[in-house]
Amino acid sequence: MRTYSSFIKHLAEELSKDASSHEITKALKDKNSVDNRYKAALHHNVEKHHLDIMQKDRSSDVRAEVGRHPKASSEHIDKALSDKHPFVRYSALDHKNPTVKAHHVEKALKDSDHHVRALAIQHPTATEHHVRQALNDPHPHVRETAAKVAKERNIKAG
Repeated sequence: MRTYSSFIKHLAEELSKDASSHEITKALKDKNSVDNRYKAALHHNVEKHHLDIMQKDRSSDVRAEVGRHPKASSEHIDKALSDKHPFVRYSALDHKNPTVKAHHVEKALKDSDHHVRALAIQHPTATEHHVRQALNDPHPHVRETAAKVAKERNIKAG
């Protein structure tokens, strides 16, 4: 039985390892196959212009890969954090992408989904101010997560 990560790696490898930018673009624009678009989204040769195409995809799985991608720009992260689907917003923070900055954490802490807020507070770019803010969140999961982060970082409440 394959693990999820080996399955994802296998999917990505199905698109030729030497796929050109044009071939990746063509796969990302395949309106009939979300599998082809997802495989293309995972390809190691994805460039910034491919991320733009991915963010417009109707599949939240394809859109979610943008925030996880190491070439994602600050604008890509902003757009992912504004996505209608919580999974896409969550994915923008799930990967410890160095593109995620304090203002992205601030935006995520205002999200309607408590899972997004809890993940935001765990991001390495979350500041002491963010942690203190999350300690007062209306949802207990966010407060518990913030308390854990505060303890790990030696942040005093108050």
